[in-house]
Amino acid sequence: MNNNFKLLAKKIVTQSNILSAIRREYRYLKTVRHFRYMEQAYMSTNFSSKMKKYKNIHKGEKCFIIGNGPSLTPEDLDKVSQVCSFATNRIYLMYEKTNWRPTYYMCQDRQLIRSLVDYYSKCEETVFLGYQALYEYGIEIEKANYYLADNRNVNKIVEEIGFSDDAGSVIIDGGSVTYSAIQLAVYMGFSEIYLLGVDHNFSHTLDRNRRIVKHEDVKQDYFDSRYKDAFKQFEEKGKTYAAPDKDLMDKAFAAARKYCDKNGIIIKNATRGGKLEAFERINFDDIWKE
Repeated sequence: MNNNFKLLAKKIVTQSNILSAIRREYRYLKTVRHFRYMEQAYMSTNFSSKMKKYKNIHKGEKCFIIGNGPSLTPEDLDKVSQVCSFATNRIYLMYEKTNWRPTYYMCQDRQLIRSLVDYYSKCEETVFLGYQALYEYGIEIEKANYYLADNRNVNKIVEEIGFSDDAGSVIIDGGSVTYSAIQLAVYMGFSEIYLLGVDHNFSHTLDRNRRIVKHEDVKQDYFDSRYKDAFKQFEEKGKTYAAPDKDLMDKAFAAARKYCDKNGIIIKNATRGGKLEAFERINFDDIWKE
Protein backbone atom coordinates (compact mmCIF):
# COMPACT_ATOMS: atom_id res chain seq x y z
CA MET A 1 0.00 0.00 0.00
CA ASN A 2 2.76 2.40 0.95
CA ASN A 3 4.71 1.63 -2.22
CA ASN A 4 1.59 2.09 -4.35
CA PHE A 5 1.01 5.48 -2.74
CA LYS A 6 4.58 6.50 -3.55
CA LEU A 7 4.18 5.47 -7.18
CA LEU A 8 0.90 7.40 -7.44
CA ALA A 9 2.44 10.50 -5.87
CA LYS A 10 5.40 10.25 -8.22
CA LYS A 11 3.10 9.97 -11.23
CA ILE A 12 1.16 13.06 -10.15
CA VAL A 13 4.39 15.05 -9.71
CA THR A 14 5.87 14.03 -13.06
CA GLN A 15 2.66 15.04 -14.85
CA SER A 16 2.95 18.59 -13.51
CA ASN A 17 5.62 20.96 -14.82
CA ILE A 18 5.38 23.09 -11.68
CA LEU A 19 5.58 20.20 -9.23
CA SER A 20 8.41 18.63 -11.23
CA ALA A 21 10.36 21.89 -11.15
CA ILE A 22 9.90 22.11 -7.37
CA ARG A 23 11.00 18.51 -6.91
CA ARG A 24 14.03 19.03 -9.13
CA GLU A 25 15.09 22.14 -7.21
CA TYR A 26 14.65 20.29 -3.91
CA ARG A 27 16.78 17.41 -5.15
CA TYR A 28 19.38 19.83 -6.45
CA LEU A 29 19.69 21.51 -3.03
CA LYS A 30 20.04 18.08 -1.41
CA THR A 31 22.70 17.15 -3.95
CA VAL A 32 24.63 20.37 -3.30
CA ARG A 33 24.68 19.64 0.42
CA HIS A 34 25.58 16.00 -0.13
CA PHE A 35 28.39 16.87 -2.53
CA ARG A 36 29.89 19.35 -0.08
CA TYR A 37 30.24 16.64 2.56
CA MET A 38 31.46 14.10 0.02
CA GLU A 39 34.09 16.54 -1.25
CA GLN A 40 35.35 17.14 2.28
CA ALA A 41 35.59 13.39 2.86
CA TYR A 42 37.42 12.87 -0.44
CA MET A 43 39.98 15.56 0.31
CA SER A 44 40.73 13.90 3.65
CA THR A 45 41.92 10.76 1.83
CA ASN A 46 44.97 10.14 -0.33
CA PHE A 47 42.89 9.40 -3.44
CA SER A 48 43.48 12.83 -4.91
CA SER A 49 47.24 12.37 -4.55
CA LYS A 50 47.00 9.00 -6.30
CA MET A 51 45.09 10.61 -9.17
CA LYS A 52 47.73 13.31 -9.61
CA LYS A 53 50.37 10.79 -10.66
CA TYR A 54 48.45 10.38 -13.93
CA LYS A 55 48.73 14.03 -14.93
CA ASN A 56 50.30 14.38 -18.40
CA ILE A 57 51.66 10.82 -18.41
CA HIS A 58 50.47 10.47 -22.02
CA LYS A 59 51.32 13.96 -23.18
CA GLY A 60 50.99 14.30 -26.96
CA GLU A 61 49.69 10.76 -27.49
CA LYS A 62 46.58 9.35 -29.21
CA CYS A 63 43.81 7.46 -27.43
CA PHE A 64 40.39 5.93 -27.98
CA ILE A 65 37.40 6.20 -25.67
CA ILE A 66 35.20 3.17 -26.21
CA GLY A 67 31.45 3.35 -25.74
CA ASN A 68 29.07 0.44 -25.31
CA GLY A 69 26.78 1.14 -28.26
CA PRO A 70 25.45 -1.45 -30.72
CA SER A 71 27.83 -0.28 -33.45
CA LEU A 72 30.85 -1.55 -31.51
CA THR A 73 32.52 -4.60 -33.07
CA PRO A 74 35.35 -6.90 -31.96
CA GLU A 75 37.07 -6.34 -35.32
CA ASP A 76 37.36 -2.60 -34.67
CA LEU A 77 38.58 -3.22 -31.13
CA ASP A 78 41.33 -5.48 -32.41
CA LYS A 79 42.71 -2.46 -34.30
CA VAL A 80 42.42 -0.24 -31.23
CA SER A 81 44.86 -2.57 -29.46
CA GLN A 82 47.64 -0.56 -31.10
CA VAL A 83 47.02 2.51 -28.89
CA CYS A 84 45.87 3.50 -25.41
CA SER A 85 42.16 3.19 -24.77
CA PHE A 86 39.52 3.86 -22.14
CA ALA A 87 36.47 1.67 -21.65
CA THR A 88 33.60 1.68 -19.19
CA ASN A 89 30.92 -0.19 -17.32
CA ARG A 90 30.26 -3.67 -18.78
CA ILE A 91 32.71 -3.65 -21.67
CA TYR A 92 34.01 -6.99 -20.36
CA LEU A 93 31.02 -8.61 -22.09
CA MET A 94 32.98 -8.08 -25.32
CA TYR A 95 36.13 -9.81 -24.09
CA GLU A 96 35.08 -13.26 -25.26
CA LYS A 97 35.14 -11.98 -28.86
CA THR A 98 38.41 -10.02 -28.94
CA ASN A 99 41.94 -10.03 -27.58
CA TRP A 100 41.75 -6.27 -27.09
CA ARG A 101 41.72 -4.97 -23.54
CA PRO A 102 41.42 -1.33 -22.49
CA THR A 103 44.37 0.43 -20.91
CA TYR A 104 42.03 2.16 -18.47
CA TYR A 105 38.69 0.95 -17.16
CA MET A 106 36.17 3.43 -15.69
CA CYS A 107 32.88 3.14 -13.87
CA GLN A 108 31.01 5.98 -12.19
CA ASP A 109 27.51 4.68 -11.47
CA ARG A 110 27.55 3.69 -7.81
CA GLN A 111 24.83 1.07 -8.33
CA LEU A 112 26.79 -0.57 -11.12
CA ILE A 113 30.02 -0.45 -9.13
CA ARG A 114 28.26 -2.17 -6.25
CA SER A 115 27.08 -4.97 -8.55
CA LEU A 116 30.53 -5.44 -10.11
CA VAL A 117 32.80 -5.30 -7.06
CA ASP A 118 34.17 -8.80 -7.61
CA TYR A 119 35.03 -8.09 -11.23
CA TYR A 120 36.78 -4.76 -10.60
CA SER A 121 38.73 -6.34 -7.75
CA LYS A 122 40.19 -9.01 -10.03
CA CYS A 123 40.50 -7.38 -13.47
CA GLU A 124 43.98 -6.65 -14.80
CA GLU A 125 43.27 -3.19 -16.22
CA THR A 126 43.99 0.05 -14.37
CA VAL A 127 40.65 0.92 -12.79
CA PHE A 128 39.11 4.34 -12.10
CA LEU A 129 35.93 4.45 -10.00
CA GLY A 130 33.64 7.24 -8.88
CA TYR A 131 34.25 8.00 -5.20
CA GLN A 132 30.51 8.17 -4.48
CA ALA A 133 30.32 4.36 -4.36
CA LEU A 134 32.89 4.30 -1.56
CA TYR A 135 31.40 7.29 0.24
CA GLU A 136 27.85 5.91 0.29
CA TYR A 137 28.36 2.14 0.28
CA GLY A 138 31.84 1.72 1.70
CA ILE A 139 33.02 -0.05 -1.46
CA GLU A 140 36.79 0.23 -1.41
CA ILE A 141 38.77 -1.76 -3.95
CA GLU A 142 42.45 -1.63 -3.11
CA LYS A 143 43.73 -1.46 -6.68
CA ALA A 144 41.23 1.21 -7.82
CA ASN A 145 41.88 4.89 -8.35
CA TYR A 146 38.96 6.87 -6.94
CA TYR A 147 38.01 10.21 -8.48
CA LEU A 148 35.54 12.79 -7.21
CA ALA A 149 32.60 13.29 -9.59
CA ASP A 150 30.73 16.57 -9.15
CA ASN A 151 27.15 15.43 -9.72
CA ARG A 152 25.38 18.69 -8.89
CA ASN A 153 24.30 19.16 -12.52
CA VAL A 154 22.33 15.91 -12.55
CA ASN A 155 19.30 17.30 -10.74
CA LYS A 156 19.27 20.78 -12.21
CA ILE A 157 18.41 22.10 -15.67
CA VAL A 158 21.44 24.12 -16.73
CA GLU A 159 22.37 25.94 -19.91
CA GLU A 160 26.03 24.94 -19.88
CA ILE A 161 28.10 22.20 -18.27
CA GLY A 162 31.53 22.75 -16.79
CA PHE A 163 34.59 20.84 -18.00
CA SER A 164 37.41 19.87 -15.64
CA ASP A 165 41.01 19.57 -16.80
CA ASP A 166 42.09 18.70 -13.26
CA ALA A 167 40.80 15.17 -12.69
CA GLY A 168 43.07 14.93 -9.67
CA SER A 169 40.70 17.30 -7.91
CA VAL A 170 37.32 16.76 -9.56
CA ILE A 171 35.59 15.46 -12.68
CA ILE A 172 32.30 17.02 -13.77
CA ASP A 173 29.42 14.56 -14.06
CA GLY A 174 27.71 15.18 -17.40
CA GLY A 175 25.28 12.29 -17.22
CA SER A 176 27.65 9.93 -19.04
CA VAL A 177 30.81 8.17 -17.95
CA THR A 178 32.10 8.82 -21.48
CA TYR A 179 32.20 12.52 -20.61
CA SER A 180 34.19 11.69 -17.49
CA ALA A 181 36.60 9.62 -19.58
CA ILE A 182 37.18 12.58 -21.91
CA GLN A 183 38.12 14.74 -18.92
CA LEU A 184 40.48 12.06 -17.62
CA ALA A 185 42.08 11.70 -21.07
CA VAL A 186 42.68 15.46 -21.20
CA TYR A 187 44.19 15.33 -17.71
CA MET A 188 46.56 12.58 -18.84
CA GLY A 189 47.76 14.80 -21.66
CA PHE A 190 46.35 13.05 -24.73
CA SER A 191 46.33 15.39 -27.72
CA GLU A 192 44.20 13.18 -29.98
CA ILE A 193 41.00 11.64 -28.66
CA TYR A 194 38.76 9.40 -30.76
CA LEU A 195 35.35 8.11 -29.72
CA LEU A 196 34.22 4.68 -30.88
CA GLY A 197 30.97 2.89 -30.14
CA VAL A 198 29.39 6.02 -28.68
CA ASP A 199 26.09 5.71 -30.53
CA HIS A 200 24.25 8.20 -28.31
CA ASN A 201 20.94 6.71 -29.40
CA PHE A 202 18.68 5.33 -26.69
CA SER A 203 15.45 3.37 -26.44
CA HIS A 204 14.58 5.22 -23.22
CA THR A 205 15.47 8.74 -22.08
CA LEU A 206 14.33 11.16 -19.38
CA ASP A 207 12.35 14.31 -20.15
CA ARG A 208 12.53 17.55 -18.16
CA ASN A 209 10.10 16.14 -15.59
CA ARG A 210 12.22 12.99 -15.16
CA ARG A 211 9.62 10.87 -16.89
CA ILE A 212 10.82 7.89 -18.94
CA VAL A 213 10.23 8.44 -22.64
CA LYS A 214 10.28 5.39 -24.91
CA HIS A 215 11.70 5.60 -28.41
CA GLU A 216 10.18 2.72 -30.32
CA ASP A 217 12.47 3.17 -33.32
CA VAL A 218 15.55 2.27 -31.26
CA LYS A 219 15.79 -1.50 -31.02
CA GLN A 220 19.14 -1.89 -29.25
CA ASP A 221 21.05 0.33 -26.82
CA TYR A 222 24.19 -1.74 -26.37
CA PHE A 223 26.56 -4.06 -28.20
CA ASP A 224 25.42 -7.04 -26.18
CA SER A 225 21.89 -8.36 -25.70
CA ARG A 226 22.65 -9.12 -22.06
CA TYR A 227 22.02 -5.46 -21.36
CA LYS A 228 18.42 -5.83 -22.57
CA ASP A 229 15.36 -5.34 -20.37
CA ALA A 230 17.33 -3.28 -17.84
CA PHE A 231 15.14 -0.23 -18.38
CA LYS A 232 11.96 -2.32 -18.24
CA GLN A 233 12.99 -3.73 -14.87
CA PHE A 234 13.71 -0.28 -13.46
CA GLU A 235 10.48 1.12 -14.89
CA GLU A 236 8.43 -1.66 -13.28
CA LYS A 237 9.94 -0.67 -9.93
CA GLY A 238 9.04 2.97 -10.52
CA LYS A 239 12.67 4.01 -10.87
CA THR A 240 14.09 6.38 -13.49
CA TYR A 241 17.80 6.68 -12.75
CA ALA A 242 18.70 4.00 -15.30
CA ALA A 243 17.43 6.04 -18.26
CA PRO A 244 19.90 8.62 -19.62
CA ASP A 245 19.32 12.36 -19.47
CA LYS A 246 20.15 13.02 -23.12
CA ASP A 247 19.74 16.79 -22.82
CA LEU A 248 22.38 16.90 -20.08
CA MET A 249 24.66 14.64 -22.10
CA ASP A 250 24.31 16.83 -25.20
CA LYS A 251 25.39 19.87 -23.19
CA ALA A 252 28.28 17.94 -21.69
CA PHE A 253 29.62 16.80 -25.05
CA ALA A 254 29.27 20.36 -26.37
CA ALA A 255 31.39 21.53 -23.43
CA ALA A 256 34.04 18.89 -24.25
CA ARG A 257 34.16 20.03 -27.88
CA LYS A 258 34.47 23.67 -26.83
CA TYR A 259 37.31 22.94 -24.38
CA CYS A 260 39.25 20.76 -26.78
CA ASP A 261 38.91 23.21 -29.68
CA LYS A 262 40.09 26.06 -27.47
CA ASN A 263 43.11 24.10 -26.21
CA GLY A 264 44.29 22.52 -29.44
CA ILE A 265 43.16 19.00 -28.61
CA ILE A 266 41.83 16.90 -31.47
CA ILE A 267 38.62 15.12 -30.53
CA LYS A 268 36.66 13.28 -33.21
CA ASN A 269 33.86 10.77 -33.37
CA ALA A 270 34.87 7.56 -35.14
CA THR A 271 31.66 5.74 -34.24
CA ARG A 272 30.10 3.89 -37.15
CA GLY A 273 26.71 5.57 -37.39
CA GLY A 274 24.90 6.63 -34.24
CA LYS A 275 23.42 10.02 -33.32
CA LEU A 276 26.32 11.83 -31.66
CA GLU A 277 27.04 14.95 -33.71
CA ALA A 278 28.74 17.14 -31.09
CA PHE A 279 32.15 16.21 -32.52
CA GLU A 280 33.57 16.21 -36.01
CA ARG A 281 33.15 12.84 -37.67
CA ILE A 282 36.03 10.73 -38.94
CA ASN A 283 35.94 7.37 -40.69
CA PHE A 284 37.40 4.82 -38.28
CA ASP A 285 39.35 3.07 -41.05
CA ASP A 286 40.96 6.34 -42.15
CA ILE A 287 42.60 6.82 -38.75
CA TRP A 288 44.97 3.94 -39.42
CA LYS A 289 46.01 5.33 -42.80
CA GLU A 290 47.53 8.46 -41.24
